[in-house]
Amino acid sequence: MTKLLKSMLREDYLSIIKAKMLDEQYNNSSLSRRTGFSQAHIGNLLRGRGSDDALAAVCNALGINVRNLFKENVSGEDGNKAIA
Repeated sequence: MTKLLKSMLREDYLSIIKAKMLDEQYNNSSLSRRTGFSQAHIGNLLRGRGSDDALAAVCNALGINVRNLFKENVSGEDGNKAIA
């Protein structure tokens, strides 16, 4: 995977995480409790700083199916939303 593609997917993940947080009324504090990460770590992650593993853990905690998200972004053929 190229750096550009990885960067674009990361931005997509972050957008979907933020939308899910809004929809389900999560804030950094509640997401921190749900993931076990500190609030500062969550804040950094939402600003685009953080490991891929941390990003995947947050997606998992919010019920975001990473596999569907990747398929939708790459092929554009998946009509299902990536958010569970």
